[in-house]
Amino acid sequence: MPEDTRESEVDDSDFPKERAKFYELIGHCITLYQGLEDYLPAVFAAAIGGPTDRAHAIFAPYRGLEAKLEGITAAISGGDQGSRDRWERLRPLIRAASETRGKIAHASVLHRGGGHTVTLDEETNVVSVRRTAKSRMELRKSQKGTELVWDNDKLFEEYGRIERARELSIGLVRRLTGQSVPPHLDDDPPAST
Repeated sequence: MPEDTRESEVDDSDFPKERAKFYELIGHCITLYQGLEDYLPAVFAAAIGGPTDRAHAIFAPYRGLEAKLEGITAAISGGDQGSRDRWERLRPLIRAASETRGKIAHASVLHRGGGHTVTLDEETNVVSVRRTAKSRMELRKSQKGTELVWDNDKLFEEYGRIERARELSIGLVRRLTGQSVPPHLDDDPPAST
C-alpha cells in the first residue's frame, strides 16, 4: 500500500495575534531607543556634577549621537575608574542600539502568507487547498549587498538589548550620583570571595 505523502493542515488562527505582536515590537524598539537617547543628558549631568540645569545647558548644543557620546566621555573622564569602565562598556551598546533603531525604522514590512498545497484532479480542477506552513511577518532592510531580516523573535532580542542599555544607563547615573546600584542595573560582575 503506498504511503500517504499529503502534508497535514497547519492551524494559522493565531496569526492576527502574531502580527499585532510584530508591530508592537517595532514600536517598542523605536520608542525605547528614543527614551534611551533622551536619557543621555541625565548621564552627562550626573558625570559633570553640579546643578542639573547647568549640565543640561552645557549638553544641549551637542548634536548627533557621536557628539553626545563624546561629550559624556569627556565629562566622565574625571570620574572614578569603575564609572569610566562602565561607560566604556555602555557606549558601544548605545551606539549599536542607535544603529539598529535606524535600520528598523527604515525597513520594509513583509507578510509571508505561509505555504499551501493545492491538489488538482485529472482535469486540473482544484480539489483542495491546504495550508502547510504558518504565515509570518518579517521586517527587511537591504544593506551593502545583504539583507537584514527581523521576525518576532529577533525583534524581541533587539528590544532586550535596548532595554539592557537603558538599565545600565540608569545604573551608571545612580553610581555617579552616589546612590546604590541594584544588581539588575549594573554590569560589574560581583567580586569573588
